[in-house]
Amino acid sequence: MMLNRLRISMGITIQTIADKAGVSKATVSYVLNDRAGEQRIPEKTRARILNAAKKLNYRKNVYAKCLASGKTMTLGLVVPDIGHLFIVEIIKTIQRVASENGYHIIIGDANDSVVREKEYFNDFMERRVDGLIIMPSPVWKNSDLVDEMNQINIPFILLGREMGAEYNSIVSDRVQGAFLATEHLIRRGSRKIAHVISNPLFLPTQEKLKGYRKALEKYDIEFDENMIIETESSCEGGLEAGHKLLKIRPRPTAVFASNDEVAMGVLKSLDKSGIRVPEDISVVGYDNLNISIFANVSLTTVDQSQREMGQKAVELLLERIKDRKLKPEQIVLMPKLIVRES
Repeated sequence: MMLNRLRISMGITIQTIADKAGVSKATVSYVLNDRAGEQRIPEKTRARILNAAKKLNYRKNVYAKCLASGKTMTLGLVVPDIGHLFIVEIIKTIQRVASENGYHIIIGDANDSVVREKEYFNDFMERRVDGLIIMPSPVWKNSDLVDEMNQINIPFILLGREMGAEYNSIVSDRVQGAFLATEHLIRRGSRKIAHVISNPLFLPTQEKLKGYRKALEKYDIEFDENMIIETESSCEGGLEAGHKLLKIRPRPTAVFASNDEVAMGVLKSLDKSGIRVPEDISVVGYDNLNISIFANVSLTTVDQSQREMGQKAVELLLERIKDRKLKPEQIVLMPKLIVRES
């Protein structure tokens, strides 16, 4: 039944609606394109046209509109791993802001693969997206892709990665964020601070480690390789890291985790082992995810403004779609320490 209705609606034209409503084709066009005010079309006439369109199950021909405007009103978004809550929050913001501006988002999950990033890029080009937001994988070195995007003159934003003054980018200062987290633990009296990291080849890992060491240096605390625990970037990885850190001697009095998901796993592990937080060991996460306030001990964390990142990415991209001659911008967002119970 639904398929039959769809087939019927695809054959409905503006002229069909005009005939049913007893008005001109031009009047119908003004109403359906939300331009009734330009011709001062009476409200009763407008209502009659909309009612006729509804009864006929009329749907706008989006493709015809795209051909006329030269725009598809779609944006391509490539993310490294859609499984991470931090990325999910960015995606939700991007979708909301794009929708508010009349755009749809097509999402490609590259699964930390530069090959899949290129595949999604090619697919988006075939779909004629109006612009791209690329959130590179942590090991991203795909300068060839950036060069290709520049050559075909497609507006694009690099989100979470900066590649020079000639490209539009939005990043959060992860070095400063890690410094704030570590300094907070030091000021609370800890000098044996473990740092739980993910893959050391990842740029975010390297930047956070740099901020961690910067804080240790400021307070004359010697860096100890034994205090660095490598694990998967997940709650499960945090559970594993919690078991490892309890075997370190002397035992750490504080933990700085690479993200909130890892920190939540650490909290769970410490709780199972009868370790009190923060009395025995303090814990700080990173990202300020929504879940961070729901732990048994609410998580102190670093907010790197993922919602602001998503919003500014869309705004910056739409400006470039409207005017491709605008100079590139490099936006650096400053993270904030969010102090809670842990």
